[in-house]
Amino acid sequence: MRTALEFPSLRVQAGGHPTWTVHRSGSRALPVDARSLGTDGVDASVSARLYRSRAAWHLVYDDTGCFDIDTAGDEIVWRAPESVSEEAARLDLIGRVLAMAMHAAGDVCFHASAVAVDGEAIAFLGAKGFGKSTLAWALVRAGARLLTDDTLRVQLDATPLAYPGVHELRLRSDAATRLPPAPREARLAGGRMVVDTLALTQLQADPVPFGALYLLSPVNELPGGAAARVSALPAVPAALSLVRHAKIAPLLAGADAVALLDRVVDLVRRIPVRLLEVSRDFDRLDDVVTDVLSQHADRMHVSAS
Repeated sequence: MRTALEFPSLRVQAGGHPTWTVHRSGSRALPVDARSLGTDGVDASVSARLYRSRAAWHLVYDDTGCFDIDTAGDEIVWRAPESVSEEAARLDLIGRVLAMAMHAAGDVCFHASAVAVDGEAIAFLGAKGFGKSTLAWALVRAGARLLTDDTLRVQLDATPLAYPGVHELRLRSDAATRLPPAPREARLAGGRMVVDTLALTQLQADPVPFGALYLLSPVNELPGGAAARVSALPAVPAALSLVRHAKIAPLLAGADAVALLDRVVDLVRRIPVRLLEVSRDFDRLDDVVTDVLSQHADRMHVSAS
């Protein structure tokens, strides 16, 4: 990404052609042909509203202004108000704005945590507080590479590819203290412990094919005292579940909503989607990691055979 908005936490890379270019401009009215598509709540006091005109999508935030995304998804113009928090704008850009740009380019973007194991992506989707980040961090501690902990871009090539996102984890304080060794440089932000100083050997910098998508479901107790239970999801419930976790699903309507559903249906036809029920017990987390890695190892063995 080449951007006029500074991102201190991202690594600078010389050369290469950017996937996205972000320009900054002054505030102005929406085009006269812009029509409203949908609204999504950012927090208790801020909403995002999506509009579509002939030339672009327009994602308007109550606090940070309007982001115009062209129809190809590679050019973004941030029409910033005079007084604006650049920190809030950075969060908006790497969240819904880039997700909308990915949609424009034909990709699917999920709110998910994901790691790479043996050159394949394992992704976890679920509601806030279900343990996506905690499980991803536990897998990284077990030797996996962090792919993303928020925005998961999926490119629907002949082989669906999972792309890396921002390489940082946001852990609840209980998870950060119960999963040693906690990185010394971890910082507190928004009530979460932000881990953004992982070693390069713990990061997945290139896109990888998918191994599986897991829908997390924490439970108080599983039959036989098991730490985790994995079950395959049929195509229809899998697709409906994944759509709910698409980053911009609440904002889309009409043809754009249909396009999202079509892409998700295509995805579930080609990669395993599983329900992962996990015990709400930190003491069983290593067992959950073992079960997940075992599932992946079994699948790799079947593929090789």
